[in-house]
Formats: sequence, structure tokens, C-alpha cells
Amino acid sequence: MTRRRFIRDLATLAGAAATLPGARALAQDAWPAKPVRLIHGFTAGGAVDIQARLLAQQLTERLGQTAYVEGKPGAGGTLGANFVAKAPPDGYTLFFMASGHSAAPGLYKSLPFDPAGDFTLVHKLVPM
Repeated sequence: MTRRRFIRDLATLAGAAATLPGARALAQDAWPAKPVRLIHGFTAGGAVDIQARLLAQQLTERLGQTAYVEGKPGAGGTLGANFVAKAPPDGYTLFFMASGHSAAPGLYKSLPFDPAGDFTLVHKLVPM
């Protein structure tokens, strides 16, 4: 899969996220009508942050609307995951998660979110 095709597919799937159940009542305007946030749970300058910023740049160019990255580091990415889990399901907050997200239930006694139920997969990235 080429990078160009991947970005195109991701942008298409991100647009589809606005039509998920629960988001329909909130998504009244054409998507995206405001900036799109990509949240990750790691520090600035790391591998996840760099990939998220590259994706945000491509989404900004493709969608004609600003896409920006916010890092919410701490607790192995679970702080960022909790922030996204509590965000409105309107398609404007996307979680750029790393593979370690699936290990969180085994590492922590309790989590303030459901790792499987509170998130909807939009697209799977393959490391470059």
C-alpha cells in the first residue's frame, strides 16, 4: 500500500467516524467544520508523536481543515486514552494509539475507560 493511498483511506475513514451512532445528532454541518484533534498519550518528539504530526499534516492538506496533534503523556498512554474516551463522539477527536493500548487492562488494576468498548477503530497504521 502506498503512503498516498493510506492517507486517502484514512481521511475517508475519519470522515465516516462522524456518522457513527451517537455522533449523528452532533454532526449537523459538513465534516470537518472545525479543526480535528489527533490525541496520543506520549511525549513530544517521540516516534508516536512524529507519526501523528505527519498524519495531521496530510489530513490538513486533504481535508482543507486544520488537523493538529496534542500529546497527553503519562501512565503508558492511558491518560491520553482517558481524555479521548471522555471526548464527545463527534468525529473531531481522534486517538492515535500505539499497540500498547491493548495491554493496559493487564497492567492496571482499574481503568477509567473501557479499552475495547469506548473506542472505534478508524484505521490501522503500519509502521513506516
